[in-house]
Amino acid sequence: LKGTAEKKSGTKAVKREKRKYRCRVRSPETVIRSKKIRRTKANERERRRMHSLNEALEELRRTLPHIPDEPKLTKIETLRLANNYIFALAQILQTEDEQDDADDGFNETQLSQHCTANCSTQQSYPFNYNIL
Repeated sequence: LKGTAEKKSGTKAVKREKRKYRCRVRSPETVIRSKKIRRTKANERERRRMHSLNEALEELRRTLPHIPDEPKLTKIETLRLANNYIFALAQILQTEDEQDDADDGFNETQLSQHCTANCSTQQSYPFNYNIL
C-alpha cells in the first residue's frame, strides 16, 4: 500500500532489494548422482511415451481396413491411411446425404472395397503430406 500511495503522490517508489538465497553447497559426486537420476527419469518418461504412442498406432493399424498379405505399415503410412480412410468415409456420407434413396448407399462390403481401392497410403485426401 505504501508504494501505491507514493505513486499517486507523484514520488518514485522505492524498490526492494531482492533476497539472495544461498544454495546449499553440494559435493561434485552429489551433483553427478543427481544429474544421472534426472536423466534416468527423463529416459523412463520418454520410453513410456514412445510405448504408448506405438500401442496407439498398432491399434489404429488393426482398426483400419487393410490387405492381409501387405507388410506392416510404417507410422506415417498408418497416419496417411487413417486420414484417407476418414476422408473416404466422409465422402460416402456426403454422397448418401445427396441421394434420395437410402437403398443406393454403400454396404459394408462395398465400403471395404472402396476404401481398399481408394485409401492407399500413396494418395492423400484432402491434403498432400510430403514427409520424408
